[in-house]
Amino acid sequence: AANISYRLVDTAGILQHPPLHKPSDIKFTDILDDVDAAISKYESLAASWNTSTERMYLAGHSAGAILSMVYTLSDRNTDKHIKACGNWAGVTDLTIPHDSLLDDVSTQYKELMYRITGAEMGTANQLAYMYISAYWQAYNNGGMPVISVYPLESTESNVHDADAYNLNNTKVFHALLTSRDKSNRLIVFENSSHGFDLPSNAWQTVIKETADFFRSN
Repeated sequence: AANISYRLVDTAGILQHPPLHKPSDIKFTDILDDVDAAISKYESLAASWNTSTERMYLAGHSAGAILSMVYTLSDRNTDKHIKACGNWAGVTDLTIPHDSLLDDVSTQYKELMYRITGAEMGTANQLAYMYISAYWQAYNNGGMPVISVYPLESTESNVHDADAYNLNNTKVFHALLTSRDKSNRLIVFENSSHGFDLPSNAWQTVIKETADFFRSN
């Protein structure tokens, strides 16, 4: 296993009321470049580590899950060197179906999404948000094997039923993968937080189920 990191989107002033409106030098595409660089670095070292590059996988939690899915499902993975990915509580669709829903979105979240994409939230900029959404990457590129492990409830502050809403989107995402004949699995931890605090062995289960899925793909 290789644990990778990446440059972060600038969040300075984002928690102000109202949040500071400014672009970030680092955006989602730059972070995908970092994932690319990390994978290339691993491939260059694999032989010296006595390991292989024939079957590689990506998994991450929350924001890391979004990166893992989008990288694996997008044209970044055209040669399919990443065989499958693990989605641990990641959002699968970041698009807004109707601008009327923006009234229910916090100004802080809208600012964060602007900094991530470089485009204001709204249907006018839907393509930018489709690009960072696993559902739309799978829809446009055919899909890849994905295992999702998801909490049923969220205890994060300022996020009202976020994980419950995102779980419904994740179910739609997995239905799409099934329709494309792509191997997939969805596991739900009831009454657990975004960080999988319950049951007490949740993270051990997350790792085991993901590793088993990877071995079969």
